[in-house]
Amino acid sequence: MPYITQEERPQYDEVLEQMIKLLKEKSPESVDGHLNYVVTRIIKEVYPLRYYHINKAMGVLECI
Repeated sequence: MPYITQEERPQYDEVLEQMIKLLKEKSPESVDGHLNYVVTRIIKEVYPLRYYHINKAMGVLECI
């Protein structure tokens, strides 16, 4: 799986920190649903709806 360089990571850090803060405010019983929504929404917006791309997205999820 390709990784991004250390120099590229800061562009995501601020928005990720905001998202992580919101997720940490959820109860342990509900955080899974919220995390599922966030990840699903990102994948659906980033990858085109084609078998090839869905397979790539599944590969990403298996590696994290």
